[in-house]
Amino acid sequence: CTDDKLAHGILVLSDANAAFKLKEDPHRQQFLWIDDLDGNEMNTLLDKFDVLSTDAAASTELRRRLRDEVGANAQGLFKTAAKAKSAAAAAVKALPADATEAERATAASASQRRVFETFIEVKQRKAYNEVNNLLTQAESKDKFRRLFLALLNKPSGVGEEDVDFAPSRASEEFKTKGFRAVTFSSETDLYQFYSKAHQHAAGLWFEREA
Repeated sequence: CTDDKLAHGILVLSDANAAFKLKEDPHRQQFLWIDDLDGNEMNTLLDKFDVLSTDAAASTELRRRLRDEVGANAQGLFKTAAKAKSAAAAAVKALPADATEAERATAASASQRRVFETFIEVKQRKAYNEVNNLLTQAESKDKFRRLFLALLNKPSGVGEEDVDFAPSRASEEFKTKGFRAVTFSSETDLYQFYSKAHQHAAGLWFEREA
């Protein structure tokens, strides 16, 4: 990137809240908001890696959980699919030379599922901690509780006017590491959960803690 007035610069940010750490310069800044993969795109990626075959009910359920309870972030999904494929190859290699095709398929499928189960568990635990931090430790925790309840009722997004909570104020807290459970889209001008994992975690939090 560059700050030279005679040159164009490109700054790539992978974190949805990273933009809030930049100084405002609307005349020279333009943000491109990238959503997670949708269900069809997620399935296409998993099929391309040949992981979580839909022939197995357990694998189909893991695909559903990825879509509904974690979110199909392209980068995270790509890395996990590659890891699952490598784990499957290692599991098959570890079998006796006379293992049947069915045994090889079972070992590969089971190892892939373990990788994705761990991925889901880690993501959900991290998301729950971030939701809990924002709702119990943030200075504006009462406003965040109101915001989260509104988002649970309308996951597609909630406007600033609906919750009386200015993004400039909210971002001071939700951009902090350990508190990234919500964000504000510069494309739609709406608050939304940071990920499907955070939406799922918020629902659990209000069931358990509220």
